[in-house]
Amino acid sequence: MMFTIDVTNYKYAPKHSADHTSSKGICSKYPPPKRNEPVFCAKEFDPICDSKGHTHDNMCHFCAARWYAKGPLTIRYKGECKEDIICSKYPRPKKDETVMCTMELYPICGSDGHTYGNKCLFCAARWSSKGTLLIRYEGQCNEEALCSKYPMPKKGEPIGCTEEHDPICGSDGEKYGNRCYFCIAWRMSGGTLTIRHEGECRPKVNLVLTSSLY
Repeated sequence: MMFTIDVTNYKYAPKHSADHTSSKGICSKYPPPKRNEPVFCAKEFDPICDSKGHTHDNMCHFCAARWYAKGPLTIRYKGECKEDIICSKYPRPKKDETVMCTMELYPICGSDGHTYGNKCLFCAARWSSKGTLLIRYEGQCNEEALCSKYPMPKKGEPIGCTEEHDPICGSDGEKYGNRCYFCIAWRMSGGTLTIRHEGECRPKVNLVLTSSLY
């Protein structure tokens, strides 16, 4: 069965500027539609989590969103976004409402480089960030573990990083093209550099998280 995706709310992106995924040709089976044409996708559920933390029903849906994306859009992993699954249990609090979280210890490392004590606290921060906060991994934030795949090059050797565009904003306010470049900078800093958040650097906003423990 095929069904149509409404693309009227998307801004049309020309074909030459639409290749935003790090995997070459990943959307070659789903060519960009002509201007104002609908996108037809099968009603297959094979979820894809994108770099902005949004879950797409299948690869066709992801590619349709990529063609119309206003900026780079890549695949984080196959499957539903963990944020969607975890935070569905913690509804968005109403304005000025106190966030009620237990003292359960289940650390989550956020894309801002901060460790949240449990899922509830992470979701409270995610709501405050208007959905921009993502999960880097479950557990304490640890740059050493993150960068274990990217050793420091020997003296005189070139930095062996790819040109994959998957930016990371460092705690120094600098943008690093991808995880490899960030990790080289982290090693050069003696381990003092941390990840502020994934993506292009944006003005830092001080967020106040209010929570009650019981």
